[in-house]
Amino acid sequence: MKKREIEGILERLREIAGTHVDREMCEKVGIKYGTLDNWKIRDSIPSKRLRQIALDNSVNPAWLEFGEGEMLKTDTSMPDMVNEASVAYGSRGGKELVNIPYHASVYASAGGGSDATSMVESSPVTFSRGFLNSFLGIYNVNGLSIINAAGDSMAPTIKSGELMFVYPMENEGFKDGSIYVVMCGDALLVKRVWINPITKEYTLKSDSVEVEPIVMKLDEASGCHFVGRVVGHLDRV
Repeated sequence: MKKREIEGILERLREIAGTHVDREMCEKVGIKYGTLDNWKIRDSIPSKRLRQIALDNSVNPAWLEFGEGEMLKTDTSMPDMVNEASVAYGSRGGKELVNIPYHASVYASAGGGSDATSMVESSPVTFSRGFLNSFLGIYNVNGLSIINAAGDSMAPTIKSGELMFVYPMENEGFKDGSIYVVMCGDALLVKRVWINPITKEYTLKSDSVEVEPIVMKLDEASGCHFVGRVVGHLDRV
């Protein structure tokens, strides 16, 4: 790291602690004063340690390390295990941090359908690539976003309240039998989808055997469109 970068990080650490005095800052954010002196001498602060400090003090890791984004995590409902796992996997390789927009007010129904809320508003959630690769099997984050699941008809695959990572349709071709978020009118649905080119029908099916599938002719589905494919999901607990 260059000296100016270290000074910027130290200034943000002081901002977290609410003080301009380094000794007080160390006490409040959990750094030994001697460790701080060593960082200054080496002109280097370990990225892993910065991510842990960010986690412990509920601030955005990208803001602390690089001055990017907002100081505070805007999504207080994101489970701690996600952030902890991201730090842990980031320490094993794949340290690059990425921000994925989380649409906290958007729910795709795994039941009969829920009102669609605008996906324009979102809050960035920071992950390490190592966590996304190893824990979720997600490698391409271009256009990726996070929304909520509501209803239990996709159980046991996806439970109500889980976070769903959605990859946009425009970035790939249709994959028969995959789970998609589909907008029909003003309703967002999450279903497993098949297309029969012979009968020209869509089949939107729940993983629960108790829920009847939705079958539509292609010409009947003009009011519906694919939002994206669900490439990963996480429970909140």
